Amino acid sequence: MNEFQLHYIWHFRLFKSFTLYSVKHEKIEIISGGKPNKENGPDFQNALIKINGILWSGNIELHVKSSDWLKHGHNADKNYHNVILHVVWENDKNIETNEGLEICTLELKNIQSIATSSQILSLKEKINGLTCERFLKNVPRKMFFEWINLCAEKRMREKIKNMQKTIPDLKLNQNQGFYILLGKYMVGKANQNQLQELLEILPWKIIHQKRENIVTVLTILIFYSGLINKIPLEIQKTLSTEYDYLKKLYKVTPPECINWKTGGIFPKGQIENRILQLGFLLCYFLEQSIFNPDHLYFEKWNEKLKIKLSAILATDTTATLIKFKQDLIPGKEKLKSIYVNLLFPLMEKENPSVFSNFENLNALMSEKNHITLKFEKLGLKAKNLLESQGQTELYENYCRRHLCLRCEIGKKILTINSAA
Repeated sequence: MNEFQLHYIWHFRLFKSFTLYSVKHEKIEIISGGKPNKENGPDFQNALIKINGILWSGNIELHVKSSDWLKHGHNADKNYHNVILHVVWENDKNIETNEGLEICTLELKNIQSIATSSQILSLKEKINGLTCERFLKNVPRKMFFEWINLCAEKRMREKIKNMQKTIPDLKLNQNQGFYILLGKYMVGKANQNQLQELLEILPWKIIHQKRENIVTVLTILIFYSGLINKIPLEIQKTLSTEYDYLKKLYKVTPPECINWKTGGIFPKGQIENRILQLGFLLCYFLEQSIFNPDHLYFEKWNEKLKIKLSAILATDTTATLIKFKQDLIPGKEKLKSIYVNLLFPLMEKENPSVFSNFENLNALMSEKNHITLKFEKLGLKAKNLLESQGQTELYENYCRRHLCLRCEIGKKILTINSAA
C-alpha cells in the first residue's frame, strides 16, 4: 500500500462499510471528502464531515502509517493545523496537535473492501513487466487505444520540448547539435560521454572538406575512436592506407584510446559497427541539409539513404566497402528510431505546422521492441508508429514507475472492480 493508492481509495469512497468509526470509536459521516490538493499542504481541502454528529469543515491528510505525520514534519507546519481527519492505512502511533489535542484518525486497513484491496495491491505486482496484465481484458479496446494515443502525443511533445532545450544547452548551432545527438543515439546511453569526447576532438574542417569521400570520413572516425583493430581486416587495410595519407597531408594525430563500453550494444560488443554507421550518416547529412523537406517522411528519407549508399559504392575504387555495405547503413528499425526521436522532432521544432494530426507517424509501421511485444502478446498490437510510441510512454512512465493511479487504464480497472 502507498499514498497514491490511499488517495484513490479515499477519493472514490472505496469502502466496504458506509458506517465508519475512528480509532477512538468516534462515529464518522462523510458529507464531502474534499477536493484533491495539487499544491503543498494536506491531500484534500475543504472537506465536510461529521464526527459524533458535529459538523466539521477543513482539510484531510492521508498517510500509510499515522507516524508518517511526524516523519514528514507536519506537526511543525502551519499548513496542517486545519486538518480535521487523518486517514491512514495503519494506525501505529497516536498523533496530537500542537495544542495537545489528539487528531481524529480513521484507519482503513480493516474496513476497506477486500476485493478492492486485492485489486489495488495486485497493481504493484509485475507480470511479464505489465503491472495490470491480468486485468487488461476488462478494459474496452477503444478506451485503451484512446489513452495510448494521448500518451503518444505527450511523448512526442516532450521530445520536441527537449530538442528545443538541448541544442541551445550544447552551445552549438543546430547542425552541430544534431550531429552530437545523432552520435549519442547511435552508441547508446552507456557511451554518451565517450561519444561526446570523440566528437569534440574530431578534425571537423577535414571532415567537411572530404564529406563526399566516405573512406576518408570513416578513417577519421575509426582511428580517432581507437577502434581500428576491432573492424574486419580487409577494411583495416583500406583505412590504414588512407590514414597514412591523411597523416602526411594534414598531420592528423588521434588521441589516446577512448574507453568504450560494449554493454547494451547489439550485436553484442560491436561498437565499431555503430561508428561506421555514424560515419555514413554524417556523410549523408553533411551533403544533404538536415531540414530537407523529404526528411519529414520516413520512407523518402530511407530511400535517399539507399541512393547515397549506392552512389558511394559505385565510386569506391578499393571495392572493399562493397563487401561490408550491410555495416554502413543502420537497419530499418534503428533508422525509424532515429527518425522519431531526432529527425522528426527537429523538423517540427523549425516548422510546427508539419506536426498536425501526426499524419506522418500514423502512416508508418509500428516499432518492434521488447515493450511493443508485451502488448502484442496480450492482443493489443500497435498498428502504427504513433501507437508504438504511446505504448512505450505508457510502459516507461506509468507501468515501470507503478503510477497506476495516474493512468486512465489503471483507474478504469479499479473502478470496474470496485463496482463488481
